[in-house]
Amino acid sequence: MGEIQHELKVGAARSKIVEALTNLASLERWNGARVSGGPQEWTIAYPDGPTFRWKVIAATNDKVTWYCEQGPGNAKGSQVTFALSDAGKSRTLVRLVHGDRSGSDTNYQKCNTLWGVLLGRLQQEVEGFQVSKRQS
Repeated sequence: MGEIQHELKVGAARSKIVEALTNLASLERWNGARVSGGPQEWTIAYPDGPTFRWKVIAATNDKVTWYCEQGPGNAKGSQVTFALSDAGKSRTLVRLVHGDRSGSDTNYQKCNTLWGVLLGRLQQEVEGFQVSKRQS
């Protein structure tokens, strides 16, 4: 099994990024999707797209890890870790690793692209830019 990896330097404190990765209202904004559930487990339903159910299995100032309980393809059972470290000049390095992904899975390329887009939207969310919400 392979893994998807992305990294991005973000002009925000780690605590603000952790909040955006665990708060339902923030998740809804930067995902451009309907988010429902509770503080440790939620469902993200993308307009005209897939639905995922994630569970937070770790949330510290250094990393946030989600476990996929439901999703398309082989997403179920995979984990996404957002590792957070100082990047200087009041920035945080966000390193995303989505493990247990098969490079031969037809959803792999779509998932890789989606994570790249979502990290950009997460950056906009925590840096205070308006993220346009997709309309259903």
